[in-house]
Amino acid sequence: MLLFIIFGWPRRSKEYGETYPAHCSHCENDQYYELGKSRRWFTLYFLPLLPLGRATRGLFCSICGAGFELDRTQFKAAKTLSQSTTAFSEGELSEEEYGRELEAFEATLEISGAPDTERSGDVRPADS
Repeated sequence: MLLFIIFGWPRRSKEYGETYPAHCSHCENDQYYELGKSRRWFTLYFLPLLPLGRATRGLFCSICGAGFELDRTQFKAAKTLSQSTTAFSEGELSEEEYGRELEAFEATLEISGAPDTERSGDVRPADS
């Protein structure tokens, strides 16, 4: 009797969408950084069973993939900003209110010592 055991440790990712308008210093484009989280899992027969290591959370350029990691506090603030970005793009949030949300998020980045980012001048999300 021949028994095959199929296992692996793929990375599973979750994307939260457009979050932060910025200028990417890697590809020199102005666009929205996307919020994401990923983690490796031990899988048996393609079913994830055990998380391996810690989750990686970060903001990434939607064009080239460059970005930076966020700690838990920054990630929570970024999730809130992601929801505000969606509301702003759908016209549910004014530009003034969205500007306040951006300033609150940037304060979180400064307190935690995240790398400097240069906010893009145009804060309107691209139409999807």
